[in-house]
Amino acid sequence: MKHKHVVLLAKQAVAILKDVQALTGQGKYVFHGARATSRPMSETP
Repeated sequence: MKHKHVVLLAKQAVAILKDVQALTGQGKYVFHGARATSRPMSETP
């Protein structure tokens, strides 16, 4: 992708993502692939 896609989130959504990060680690993706954490769940744009 050539341009960043910025999505503003509510404080509550950011808090939930921080909680999930504590469980899933410091990976690149919040929802990684089932077979590899280095790949996204889906590569469909």
